[in-house]
Amino acid sequence: MSRFVFAGGTAVVTGAASGIGEALAHALARRGSDLVLLDRDADRLHDVVDAIRGRESSVRVIAHVVDLADADAGARVLLRLIENFRPRDGAGAA
Repeated sequence: MSRFVFAGGTAVVTGAASGIGEALAHALARRGSDLVLLDRDADRLHDVVDAIRGRESSVRVIAHVVDLADADAGARVLLRLIENFRPRDGAGAA
């Protein structure tokens, strides 16, 4: 991932409470990416959020507990993100 610039961007990471999703969330945070983390395991997700915030205070981290196997729940989260999550300083704006 060193070839890409992530600072100022926002990444949505599913399965962020463990495994590849958790590792990806940490790697993106180290590179300065704001994060929207999704997982169905609330306790582990909050542990990941706390760990990232403790190490990377300059990135914005938002977590949503959601089971994306439930299409309606996924749609509700998407709508919340569209309504409430805006890029900082014009980053990512079209």
